[in-house]
Parts: sequence; C-alpha cells; structure tokens
Amino acid sequence: MQRKHTVKLSIIGKISSALALILSSIIIMYYDSLPFPYAGSSFPILQLILTLLTTSLLLLLIPTLVTCYFARKMELEADMEAAKLCGIDICIRTLRKLDSFSRRYATSTRRIPLMSTHLSIKKRVEKLQNKLL
Repeated sequence: MQRKHTVKLSIIGKISSALALILSSIIIMYYDSLPFPYAGSSFPILQLILTLLTTSLLLLLIPTLVTCYFARKMELEADMEAAKLCGIDICIRTLRKLDSFSRRYATSTRRIPLMSTHLSIKKRVEKLQNKLL
C-alpha cells in the first residue's frame, strides 16, 4: 500500500518554509520596534543584526523541525504497514538486527531526537510491541 510519504514530506517542507519566510518577513518589517535587550535606538545596527540572525534561525529551524516531526510519524506508519505484511515479530527482529549493525559500524551514536527523521530503534520496537498487545 502506497502512502506517498515522499510527496507528503515535500509538500510539508514547502508549506513550513513558506510559513517561516512569512514570519521572518514580518519580523524584519517591524525590527525597529522589537525589544532586543541591549539594542535600542542607540544601537540600530546591532538591532538589525540581531533581527537578521533571529530570522535566519527561524528560516532554518522551523522547516527542519516540522519536516522531521512528520517524517518520524511516517516512519511509524511504515513500520505498522511492514508489521501487517510480514508480522510484528519479524519486524521487531529486523529492527533489532539493524540496531546491532548500526552500533557496530556507527562512528557516533549521538543524536538530537528533535532533529532526527527516524525514531530510535528502541522506541520503534516499543511502538510495535504496544500494537501487539
């Protein structure tokens, strides 16, 4: 069964980018009235720099966080579809096998969960086991 996740993620990315751009544009239009500490009317260039840094951060973070959130949701959908096709036990064993390979060959195990497109294997296995109950 096709869920068209790639198309959905593309549309979600574009919409969240447009919203971030609109929000950033509003902030830039009103930057002189924003209350940045230590950057009042006596330091207008500093206020402009802080505004541009803030909007740049918004343009980078908002689309990334939104897309990653939906990608994690879609990953769980894919796991559930695989469980329907192959069985939950096989999916759990496969995920655990992938986990053992990734631990063996990974150079770094550090992850920022909010910025990840996949849930950890442990959480994916827990979700499948909860589905089993």
